[in-house]
Amino acid sequence: MADGTPGRGASHKAEGPQGASPSLTQAIIEGSGHATNWSELILKAISLGTVIAGFDLLTPIGGDAALRWAGTGLIATVLAGLAFGAARRAPLDAAWQALEGRSLESQSWGNRLFHRMWRPAQGKLLLKPFVRVGGAAGAACLIAGWSAGQHEGGTLAGSFEGLAQGQQRIIALLEDIRDGRSEDPRVEAARLNLPWSDYALNMALANGDERAVRLYLKGGLRPEFSRALRAFDGPARGAVLDAARRGQVACPLPPTDRTGWLAASELSSFARMLAEADRSGARPLVDAACAHPEPRRRYDQLAAEAEGYLRAQEQRNANSPQLRAECRRDLTSRFPPTAASLRSLGKTYSNADPDRFSPQARLDELVNLTNMQAAVGMVRFGPADLPALITRACEDWGKPRDLRQEQEFLRLIREGRPLLG
Repeated sequence: MADGTPGRGASHKAEGPQGASPSLTQAIIEGSGHATNWSELILKAISLGTVIAGFDLLTPIGGDAALRWAGTGLIATVLAGLAFGAARRAPLDAAWQALEGRSLESQSWGNRLFHRMWRPAQGKLLLKPFVRVGGAAGAACLIAGWSAGQHEGGTLAGSFEGLAQGQQRIIALLEDIRDGRSEDPRVEAARLNLPWSDYALNMALANGDERAVRLYLKGGLRPEFSRALRAFDGPARGAVLDAARRGQVACPLPPTDRTGWLAASELSSFARMLAEADRSGARPLVDAACAHPEPRRRYDQLAAEAEGYLRAQEQRNANSPQLRAECRRDLTSRFPPTAASLRSLGKTYSNADPDRFSPQARLDELVNLTNMQAAVGMVRFGPADLPALITRACEDWGKPRDLRQEQEFLRLIREGRPLLG
């Protein structure tokens, strides 16, 4: 103080003989005036090690060169601050003493900060926030930067696989935050201006847009097998194969309620698709979607139905003369040549009607056709013409059928079965 009373900090004088200014080394290593606290030192060492480990794990983001530059800058700043304090001790002490006698509340924030950080008669800044924190951070940056230069991703990530995986997840998360990406597929699709629909998935498959395809599949959309098959030889190959392995691509087998010609036709189409996929190199997709016990069971069930249908048709052809004779006897007894019989005929059948292929269905069809011709004067039609229509209906119904198409169906079905494994 100006009156000779020792000012604040006078008890911390560090001047040597004849009041010489302390050296820079003394300014750096001089303690804070109390005995060593080993627990505090250990805690600080652990904190410093944690900071170094954190920088080491985050080196792929900042880069080893950036860390070395940052460490060098922090150390240089600490040394420059200490050197400045040692060189400008007297003016800084005078400025501090001038502030000591004033009300700090009326001073600027810069003056208040200087008053708290400067240590008069020691020629140094407050060690804890400046030297220790700044120096420790600089040392951590230098060590981590050197480590990153020796090992890609840092020493810890290069030594432990689990840490390397965690590092990659952290980096991916930070990149998602930076780019505004989301884990929700719908939110991410909206960010990329992608519509959310089955049609959009089909267009992405057709265009080979693997990123969009994976986004739609992650959101639960299920592509049709035929579209996945066409996309298999393009950029989206990996995406559709992964989806098939997860069960998102359904095996396009016909329903098991198919019977007769319909079962043979639809199953042969499926077998033809299997053969084309095998020739085009898409067998992995077929295996992932269809090579399972349930598709094999359904295939075998439908194949047995198709084969049974063909055998029944072959037997029918062999018995054609007897079938036609029985047809004539049955229809003649049921529909004698009377006006009442004509009025009872002429029914129309839907595709769902099980009797649409019966002898009577063919007779009803002929009666309707003849009635229309008689209505426009093309023919004359009466009860006496009914026996001729019955004979024609039975010939049409009972004649031998051309089974070459059904035989081709069965051939494809037999060749396709081994492709399911």
